[in-house]
Amino acid sequence: MPIRTPGLARPLGNRSSADSILHFGTQAELDAYMISKMIDQTTKARLTRHKELTLKKLHACWDALLAPIYKLPDEILRMIFIFFCTNPSKDLELRSAVTLSHVVRRWRNVVLSIPKLWTYLSIHARLPGPALMHQMRTLMTRSLAEPVHVVIDIDTLLLDMFHKDLQTVSDAICRRVYPRCERLTLEGRWTDGYRVPAGLLTFQLCPGLRFLSIFQIELPPDRITLLLVALQSCEFLETLVLSCGTWYAPENDGKIYTLRSLRHLTSMGESHLHLIEHLSLPLVEEWILGCTERTTDEFGIQIFMIPDVIESLRLRFPKLHTLIVKTICVTALHIAALLLQLLPLHCVEFSDRWFLLKPPGNYTVIDESSFSITRLDFTRCRGVSTILDDLLFLTVPHVAPCKIQVKEEWIQTPGHERRQKLHDNDVEWITPTAPAPSVPIWFNNA
Repeated sequence: MPIRTPGLARPLGNRSSADSILHFGTQAELDAYMISKMIDQTTKARLTRHKELTLKKLHACWDALLAPIYKLPDEILRMIFIFFCTNPSKDLELRSAVTLSHVVRRWRNVVLSIPKLWTYLSIHARLPGPALMHQMRTLMTRSLAEPVHVVIDIDTLLLDMFHKDLQTVSDAICRRVYPRCERLTLEGRWTDGYRVPAGLLTFQLCPGLRFLSIFQIELPPDRITLLLVALQSCEFLETLVLSCGTWYAPENDGKIYTLRSLRHLTSMGESHLHLIEHLSLPLVEEWILGCTERTTDEFGIQIFMIPDVIESLRLRFPKLHTLIVKTICVTALHIAALLLQLLPLHCVEFSDRWFLLKPPGNYTVIDESSFSITRLDFTRCRGVSTILDDLLFLTVPHVAPCKIQVKEEWIQTPGHERRQKLHDNDVEWITPTAPAPSVPIWFNNA
């Protein structure tokens, strides 16, 4: 429990590091001596319940003032606070800065002198409107010119605020917060996009925005179009995370929106795949695809099986080298066909999904003789042999597409023997001599 000692721990002021250690060490000892005298005087008097509590607090203050941390100079305290408060855990930055500023007066002076500790702003309706406005003004003042990280809980704002208060908060966010926003997270709980204030989706007000995350917000087609226009205006946007929520397909006007600086794209939810048809992503290097829970995503994957989309898919990702597929239950044939449209790739990673077995049907063989996969990583997957068969089925025979490295015990299974016979000319099989990693199969480029 933090010990409050107002008036006993005094700020050091502008002194050198050596003088600060000597001065504060002497001051702490002097304060401890004064407290010990107060303890003696209180002990000599007639004890009451109130005096017993006072003695307990005085003893705690005396012990705290003799702790080694009180002899640290401001520079060391500053380094400790920055290291502790920049932990990426949710809401930790704000809670830590506020907590540290209420321990003792000297700590408060140090914490208030570090703008970086006040750059995390969580906006929600758990505070009344005036208190929320005061918190925003205070944090924006204490952070000075530092770029800020903002998390907006849209669901609580819509449910717990009157329309007038919501409009006031939204206007304050757009005027005061967005111009300095570097990281922005919009959180909903399957929130209706029509109820979201339009200003909160106007990312043109965030000239320095680099990271944008949108969770569980349902956006209708007209709002999707406005969102794409806003994203295109973000010149420094590097990471875009779209998680859950139902996003209806934007109006098909044939216009392509270019995100020129985007490098990392996460689309967790089948409805987000509609956006790929309307985007040009010239610098995207990593694409995370999937769902946030175990569910079939067949419809979303089948979007990429449309001939027009297939022809232009790789053109939208000219620099893509890493594809990560997460938490998805999908036909291996569809994933295999998707891979062939995105190749060449450096790394393809599958994690926590089930591959369904389906007959090939009417799919035609894809003539893609120049594709290459440097690494295919199957982590905690089911149905790996299915996607392997489908991947090789969709390619022209005898192309030697990949070199497959498998665990030694897997080579002797009937499934591997069957694949060796069917694809003996297409695959170079390798049995590793060293202990294999904790994944079923690795693919390495020939």
